[in-house]
Amino acid sequence: MGKCVLDGKGVLLAALFLWGSGCSVREGALPTGMAWHEVYEPVEDRALWTFMEAARLESERWLGVPTVRLERVELRYARARAEWRHLGVAEHFSLMELVSEEAGHGVIYLGVNGADEEGWFLLAHEVVHLLNPALRDWMMEGLASWFAVRFCEERGVAVAILALFFFVNLFGVRLAAFLQRIMIVVLVLGLLTLLVFGWGQVRLEPFLDPAQLFPQGLMSWSTSCIDLLSFSSHKLQ
Repeated sequence: MGKCVLDGKGVLLAALFLWGSGCSVREGALPTGMAWHEVYEPVEDRALWTFMEAARLESERWLGVPTVRLERVELRYARARAEWRHLGVAEHFSLMELVSEEAGHGVIYLGVNGADEEGWFLLAHEVVHLLNPALRDWMMEGLASWFAVRFCEERGVAVAILALFFFVNLFGVRLAAFLQRIMIVVLVLGLLTLLVFGWGQVRLEPFLDPAQLFPQGLMSWSTSCIDLLSFSSHKLQ
């Protein structure tokens, strides 16, 4: 299996990506008879495919059997093919789509390139949605993020970064402090870039309408938060 590299910064960027876009629903219109997934570029990177299959096995072992058995799962970038970009369909989102329950066909879309370190986290996150494609509440999103972090950690995802900082510290505190300042600048620039280019993609209506923000009432939301915290505390002990 290909080696994936994801440090704490990568997890943060991936989490912010999911927070800003969610497991987004695509927009736009397609020609009659054409399926959504045919518009987007397929992933050819075998390391990502191997990683996805391993994540599927682990998610079923940790979280249980899927409600719908998908025998065919495609992996695609959330980037329109050149010949279909004139349609103006949404891009750069993260999503697991159930194409056909009867045919056992699903598609996972990645909003980042395969070479981007947060792509591993996003892929592991979307794999959890294969267990129950119909469930899209925030508790499921939290569970998917928890699994993605744990799965990546267990595969030694941060080993390269830890080794880098270990060897840097061998050369003294000055070099480590200099590297830390560079990382802070990169982090701030990354957050500013996300803010500037992502603000236009944010839909404020759900946050301003209590009926959309709390569709089942504030008490139901509070109960879900308590259940999620209890589950996380129990699993992480």
